[in-house]
Amino acid sequence: MKPRNTVDFFLPKISASEALASITDPDFLESPSTSQKNELIDIHSQLKSHLIKEQKTDANFNFSNDGVHLDKVAHRLIANFFHEELFKINLPPIPGELRNYYRSRQQIFAPAWLTHTGHQRPGITPGLPLAEAQARAAQILR
Repeated sequence: MKPRNTVDFFLPKISASEALASITDPDFLESPSTSQKNELIDIHSQLKSHLIKEQKTDANFNFSNDGVHLDKVAHRLIANFFHEELFKINLPPIPGELRNYYRSRQQIFAPAWLTHTGHQRPGITPGLPLAEAQARAAQILR
């Protein structure tokens, strides 16, 4: 007997293009319960367009140094695409001081959380205990 709150998922193995085609299908976009249109923000096409443009001047340009994770450029483009769609204006630049503040905190918290959760990464020095990481991060504000 299954628990009452279990949801069964059937995940067909389809390609990214098939998945994109299925979500742009008018039947998918029409909400069955409200007759309202669901809106999609197509970041794939925008990233691909940017990639093609950049590769015209730099054949080695890509959005990933490791072939898996998107880099800062791609994350900023995605954030800008969403911001433009939602607010109809470009995402304002992030001030260097604020970027440095978050980078400093991330350098403290990322290894602390990895250590706290028991995650082990080769070559990564164990992080501080969370309480100590929080205390050290609080000093950054001063």
